Parts: sequence; structure tokens; C-alpha cells
Amino acid sequence: MDDMFTLNFLRPQMILIVFGILLLFSCKKTNSQQNLQPLPPAHGVPINVTIDPEHPSFTIASDYLGLSFEMTAITDSNYFNTDQTTFVRLIKNLGTGIFRIGANGVDKTFWTGKSRQTSTPEDSVTTTDIDRFSRFIQTIQWKTIFGLNLGGNFNTSTAADEAGYVSKDLSGLIQSFEAGNEADLYPGNGYRNAGYSETDFDSEWQQYYNAVESITPNTVFSGPAFAYNQTWLYEFSKQESNHINQLTIHYYQAGPGTDPSINLNTLLAPAADSAMDKFGNELYAIALGAQTPYRVAECNSIYGGGKTNVSNTFGASLWAIDFMWKLAYSGCSGVNFHGGGNGPYSPIGDSAGIFFAKPEYYSMLFFKNGAQGMVLPCNVNAGAENVTAYASKAADGTIYVSVLNKEQQTDVAVTLQTGTSARSVTLSSLTASNLNATSGLILQGYILNPDGSMITSSLQSYAAGDSGIIINVPAASAMLVIIHP
Repeated sequence: MDDMFTLNFLRPQMILIVFGILLLFSCKKTNSQQNLQPLPPAHGVPINVTIDPEHPSFTIASDYLGLSFEMTAITDSNYFNTDQTTFVRLIKNLGTGIFRIGANGVDKTFWTGKSRQTSTPEDSVTTTDIDRFSRFIQTIQWKTIFGLNLGGNFNTSTAADEAGYVSKDLSGLIQSFEAGNEADLYPGNGYRNAGYSETDFDSEWQQYYNAVESITPNTVFSGPAFAYNQTWLYEFSKQESNHINQLTIHYYQAGPGTDPSINLNTLLAPAADSAMDKFGNELYAIALGAQTPYRVAECNSIYGGGKTNVSNTFGASLWAIDFMWKLAYSGCSGVNFHGGGNGPYSPIGDSAGIFFAKPEYYSMLFFKNGAQGMVLPCNVNAGAENVTAYASKAADGTIYVSVLNKEQQTDVAVTLQTGTSARSVTLSSLTASNLNATSGLILQGYILNPDGSMITSSLQSYAAGDSGIIINVPAASAMLVIIHP
């Protein structure tokens, strides 16, 4: 009895002790949060961004990012080669994506079905090339959209033989096959006579599809890889939506690069944003009608290879962020930035076998870090300032906001209204000396080494504050705001 009495007597004291310990830990957690630095005082022209976290829409695909290359590059033994470790690392840094090879080069190269010999013409695609390319794809672990020559050599048996070899060699990493490239431009490119129509193309496309399926059943196609003709795209979608895994079309903001009127304002003016919105909305309507996803499988700033001091600038990287987000808001399954060599718009440059990141590459990294989960409605009240913003919400409730200040000299102070409370805010900026800079880009928290490896460091977190979230975004910069619930 005495022992029981003692135990009962101590029980209330024990409860108080446990409560005190829990309170202590609770206070420590609160103090830890309170010890976060406050956000810097507002500086710049006031901007309001209202985000609606309760009504997410499209899910951003995990393989949204993509790269596109000419088929002619596959004949270069130094290009898609696992020995090019810098190239491999730079691609892997982007996470999971879709690799596309084809473009204009697909209709200029010819499948031999044999190994490459010293006497093999340069414009031939051989088993040696595919084997090397396959090892490269297996290393980066990106699925591939692979083009088949339709324009320069319409031959169903050759296409079927090539597709069969590629399917076996890439062993499960084929996303789809494309038949030809930009067939809506074939008459002007000399591949077809004047009057060539979408009906003509569809007839040829069906022959390729049937030939490949007869040799390699269940082979997946995408298409039609048109340059711009949405009327053709609509007609194709009605006929072939049951035979493809996604519709594909291309987009360039302007061009050609030789046009003297094209400058950086061509990419950054509000008219460019409007054109991208219109493009995305029209494509989504076609895809929705066909009940088929769509992908912009080739895109970039200025067609014709880009324009020096426009396509290779920091301003162009801000354009690319806008483009990726605007298409995500239009239900797009992903985009493939075209490149290769050391052309002005190429995300990854290659100079004499040395690979390196260019401005557009940084925009892809920035988007990868901020495009999480599902897109959120985002209303920007920027007045006369050239500022855009986009938001997404991850499964754990974290909200990611990307704010782009495309003003050359005007800083802005952005008030973010989410209608929800926040525990803390983490910031990561993308900056350069100015919009015209062609090098010296800095993505806060990430350092790219010359060998393509990437060093990451902790990002600064701040207390959300009771007065709301006000973020300073300097002129000519992008800011990723991570709002922790």
C-alpha cells in the first residue's frame, strides 16, 4: 500500500515534469523559427502578386525539360559519346527529361543498316552511330524522341528497319518515333512539290506507321513535328490521335537570325508574352479536342540558328523561363530547347569538343528548381513594369513562386499574397551583370564547375513575418521564392 501510495503521489508531479519538457522543446522550436532573419526591407517599385493555392490546375511533368538536336550530329563520333563526361554531367544536372534527335538533319541523313567504314558517306546513319548514341542515352537515362527520314528519302522499308534497330538498341528508352520534320515546310524546302497538303502528309505518315508496326509491334509514335501550321496540326490530330502518344509542334519567338530588326526587346517585350500565351492556348484547345497530350518538341528564341547578342544573353534566359512557365500553364507536357554546336541559342555549347553551360542552360536549372507539383493561378499587378510571375504547389503544400524582373534598371518590391500562413521563406536568385550579358550568370546556391559537376550550398531562409511576404527583385534578375507552410 505504501508503494502504491508513493506511485500515485508522484504521478501528478511526473505529468508536470513531462509537460515542462514538452513545453521546453516547443519553445526551442518557436525560438528557432523566431531566430530566422527577417526579410530585407522593401526596396523598389511596389508590385503585387496574388496566388490562389486552393485551385491548382495542370501537373508539371517530371520530364518536362528536354533538349533537341540535329540528326546530323549523330554521325559525329565525338558528340553523343559517353567519353564526353562534361556533356553527360550537364544533362544529368537537369534531372529527368526527354531527349529529341531529328530536326532538319533527319531529312538529310540516310540509314544504312551497316557499321560505319572509312568509305561511309558522312550523311549516313549507321549501326555504329546508333550503338554509340544508345550508350549515351543509357548513361543519361533520358527517354528519346527519335526521327526517321521522311522528306529526303521516303522509304517505308528503310524507316521500319531503322526503327527496329533503334528500338532494340535503346532498350526501353524510346519515348517515341517521329516521321520527318516540319512537313508543313516541305514544298519550300524542296522535299515536295507545291500543293503538298496535310492530307498528303498524313497518307505518307500512315505508311510509315504501318511499316514500323509490322516489324516492331507496339512501337510508339508522336507527331506530326510541324513547324507552325496549326490547321494541319488540328487535321492530323483528328486522324491520328489514336496512333500517337503525344502531339508535337515547334515554336520560335521570331526569326530568322539574319533579320536586322530583331533585338533583345523582341524577346522581352509584353508582345512576346502575349504571343506565347496565344500559342499555348491554341495548342491546348487542339490537344483537348483530340484527348491527346502535346509537347513543344523543338523550340528556341530565334529560328535560323539564333542571333548573336540576342539568343545568347541573360535576357534570352529570362525569355526561356517565361516560355517554359507559360506552356506549363497551358497544359503542355514539356518543351525541348533546340541546340548543338556553339550556336547562339544552344543551352549547352560545344567548342572543339569542350562542352559548357550557356545562358539558356541556367534558365532550365532555375525552372527545374521552381516547377514543382501543380501550377497555381497567379495574378500579377505590375503597372508599367515588365515583371512576370508564376507559381506551383508541391504535394507537401510548399509553394514555389518564380518572379522575373525584365526591367534593365528598375528594382521592384513584390508583395506575395497567398491567403495562407507561412513558416519561413527561402530565396534563390538568378542574376547577371545586365540583360545583355552573355556570361557570368549566377544561380544562387549552385556553382557549375568546368567539368560539368555542380556544387550545391544551403540557401538563405527568412522568417515570413506577420506583415506578409515582400520580396525584393533587383533589375534584370529572376527570383525563386519557396514558401514553407
